Amino acid sequence: MKTKLLSAILTALMAISPFVAAVDLGSYPTFLFTNHNLDAYVVVGSAAQPADVVGAVDLAVRLAGESYEEVSSGGSTVTVTGGKTQDIPIGYPIGASGYLDTVFTDDDLAGLQDSTVTFQSENYNFHDEIVFLATSPTVTASLNASEDDYKTGVYMEIATGALAYYYVFDEAINVSTATTAQPLAIKFLGKTMKITGTDPTTPHTKFTAYVGDTYSMNIGDSVTVEGKTITLDNVGSTGSVRLTIDGTLYTVSDTETHDGVEITVDDYFYADALAERGATLIMGKQSSETYQDGDAYKKVDSICNDDPTDTDCWEWVVNGLNAALYAGDTGDDGDDTYPTLGIKSVFVINDDTDNPITAGGCYKFPNDYAEVCMDAVTVSDDNYETLTFKYQDGQTLGAATDQKTVYITSSVEDGLQVEADSLTSLTTDTRTNKIWLVWNQTGFAGNGGVSVWYRNSEGAKTFAGTIANGTSAQNNATARVYYGDTKSDNVEIDLDPIVASGAGYVNITLDILGKSSTDLGTGQDDIKMYWKVASEAFTNLGTTASTEEGDELQTKAGTTSWVNMGTKDEDHRSLYGIIIMNPNSHGSGDEAVFKVPNEQVFATVSVKGPDSTTTVAGTGIKKVVPVTNAVAKLDTEVSLPVGKNLVLVGGPAVNKLTAQALGLTYPTYGSSGLLPFAQGEGYVGLTDGVLETGKYAVVVAGWEAGDTRNACSVLQQFGTFATQLDGNMAVKVTSVSASGITPVTS
Repeated sequence: MKTKLLSAILTALMAISPFVAAVDLGSYPTFLFTNHNLDAYVVVGSAAQPADVVGAVDLAVRLAGESYEEVSSGGSTVTVTGGKTQDIPIGYPIGASGYLDTVFTDDDLAGLQDSTVTFQSENYNFHDEIVFLATSPTVTASLNASEDDYKTGVYMEIATGALAYYYVFDEAINVSTATTAQPLAIKFLGKTMKITGTDPTTPHTKFTAYVGDTYSMNIGDSVTVEGKTITLDNVGSTGSVRLTIDGTLYTVSDTETHDGVEITVDDYFYADALAERGATLIMGKQSSETYQDGDAYKKVDSICNDDPTDTDCWEWVVNGLNAALYAGDTGDDGDDTYPTLGIKSVFVINDDTDNPITAGGCYKFPNDYAEVCMDAVTVSDDNYETLTFKYQDGQTLGAATDQKTVYITSSVEDGLQVEADSLTSLTTDTRTNKIWLVWNQTGFAGNGGVSVWYRNSEGAKTFAGTIANGTSAQNNATARVYYGDTKSDNVEIDLDPIVASGAGYVNITLDILGKSSTDLGTGQDDIKMYWKVASEAFTNLGTTASTEEGDELQTKAGTTSWVNMGTKDEDHRSLYGIIIMNPNSHGSGDEAVFKVPNEQVFATVSVKGPDSTTTVAGTGIKKVVPVTNAVAKLDTEVSLPVGKNLVLVGGPAVNKLTAQALGLTYPTYGSSGLLPFAQGEGYVGLTDGVLETGKYAVVVAGWEAGDTRNACSVLQQFGTFATQLDGNMAVKVTSVSASGITPVTS
């Protein structure tokens, strides 16, 4: 009789809502989440035993821990094939010594040419070069660029002339002998260009060339040029051609412009049979053009709007095309001894309105022939420690009460190290995340100094020692930041008390040193705060309490002099990558707040040729997202439909929703013979759409409260028992073990 009843229950449940094969207990708990966030209630009966409640707590805690978001564990990993890549410090030109080169050839960038060109029956070796200035492009941030609108971003700025491309002849050639009949045909920036003549006078800085794209066409062939469909209909015996351009018929001889397309008949083949005729046409917005040194690469309106994609922002570098005795040259130095043929950038990108590239952006050469890119920033946004300096009074330090302090905190446990070398009461460097500074006028024979206290490992405020008052900067290394690879000398907290008769200022300096002295030298990126001492006690940041002032917070950012920051109303980034949080708003509260990266921040920069490729891969991790909404509910608190998936803890005798999910009346006891489990058994079952359309309900129950607890434990350890749960819509549990879990079948 019991077997028949169990079969009837399972049949009824399947009839109410057919199970979807793809979702079973083996999928637990993924079907309870939406976008990795818990979308379920754990519901315990209002009449439940304490064991049911404990089991429900176990399940709720485990489910809450499964909520997460995908984040990067650090900066991206960049792989460049057929190109060059390098991590560049903020504030440095990418071609600075020890980083990227300033000249690139085919050995460096895939697709650059190194070959032979035939000109007037002679072969000449040549190669491509991509050339950068030694001082630009430059990786920049707001402080070194003096551009407030950069805020915390990392960008790449470009000075005029920073990027150049040259077609370099490896042996002597006299380009000035080129004619229409015997042109010099070269691939320049990936496009065919036929030089048909130069200016007749030294230094030969002008040339004429076919610059459109070359098309070899047979009768009936069609191509698209400047958005127009052009079809070759016929070729005349004298070299004229008949073309249809977007449905309009034209006859073209030599060079003509029709419908916005300039067409040059470069060559033709005539035969009696129409099908055997053909022509080589050079077509484009311009097919033939004369250029001279300093002209726009491709003239549009002859106005450069500081846009790298505007061909008016690239200029020709041409000189010495008649220099028959020497091989080619690069550079725009005006030396006509060597034949020079190239282009250089003339746009300037140096503020926010110029739209400088940041991570993921590239500056491209014309025709996308080469590019320089910022592929990534090496430290992700979630790898920063918050370092706060704040005026705080009313502190008890040892036996002294109501102390006025500068309170230093780190958001990272043990993110600060108090330095024993400067503090005589310490025998060893000690980690903490809280430091208190208090003015001690009685120290050092009444001359005063700054007493340093820290939170020890037991949480107690502990005296570390006193930094003596002085008459000039002393750079007393009082503490250091320890967070990831930012450690040791990278960010040192120095104290310089300069106080007379109980009044003056204590300079607190973040003394910054890069990953190496090459990446960022000492004294180039320091940050300084002025903390006022009056009436023998700290009173505030700057001169006036609760007021932001320019000189209360200063930075260097690569300069030799200090720059006032206290009234800046944006977040800013230093050369090391430290973010100075809105000095204006924090200064008015007598505090300074910084976000310190877990290592020095670099920009990953790559230079690529026509055939280079880049792969950028972030290292993803799952970051637990705290569940702050209610997870647990009583059955009396849930009114269907509730819009949530449900985990129902407790049998149909103590949980109304369990009874409803099993198709039973409430309360239904074991003695009824209607339950899908027997004495000594726990039960875990999955239903789909029974209580609410589109929502799952998991029943976790048992004959006794202890059996329910066992079922909860099995579900809590779903990873351990994945094999036993997989493929089943319901299981019985007799013990918290693999052998104690068996499928429920009809």
